[in-house]
Amino acid sequence: MHATIISIKSPQENIRVLRLVPADRMEFLAGQYIHIRFNGFQLRPYSIASAPHLDYLDIHIKSNGGEVGEFIMNSLYTGDVIEIDGPFGDMTYSHVTGQDIQQAAPLILIAGGLGITPIKSIIDTAIARRYAGEVSLYWGTDKIEEQYLAEYFKALESHNDNFSFHGVYGTAIGAYAVKHIGNLDTNSVQNLTQFYLAGPPPMITDTVNRLQEIGAKPHCIHYDSYVPPAQ
Repeated sequence: MHATIISIKSPQENIRVLRLVPADRMEFLAGQYIHIRFNGFQLRPYSIASAPHLDYLDIHIKSNGGEVGEFIMNSLYTGDVIEIDGPFGDMTYSHVTGQDIQQAAPLILIAGGLGITPIKSIIDTAIARRYAGEVSLYWGTDKIEEQYLAEYFKALESHNDNFSFHGVYGTAIGAYAVKHIGNLDTNSVQNLTQFYLAGPPPMITDTVNRLQEIGAKPHCIHYDSYVPPAQ
């Protein structure tokens, strides 16, 4: 399938946010990703940052100086048509809506770096569907300057009583999050709370181990194992 780029934003010098409109509407679940081919390069996986009910796909791409990244940063323009395929991925938000607040399971989302993109899709979807339970985001980056969505999440927090944002930098996000999660009721952690993780593989592995140590059940921990491409 082909998609047209309708806008390109640069929240940071090495990050581009592409807004795509597929030639045919693509049905997907919050948390999934697609494959994109730019200018004949190999198909690569990119998480979808926008919610499924919208008519477009937002893709956040960070360049580390590679050939594909340089092309995206410097030679991609609004109106360009690119090849996409998907969706893919099993880390999906699929909770029912309209639950009583006493029964809605807490959602805890833990993101490292650009792993924030599929997590953003899940949060936007939960809020749009008026999810009744607590929704908590823990986002870790190496530097505070890399928290380019901090103001977005702070605004969500100010308008939604059940959403909380914890942005941290320069520390292991898994360890930070689990330290706070440890204050939850043990039965809630074991049987109800749903965890969504996205980020570099070492961060995922470390966080999964820490969550299981505090009693989280494996079937309540959701993540994808694909490695984001180097750009």
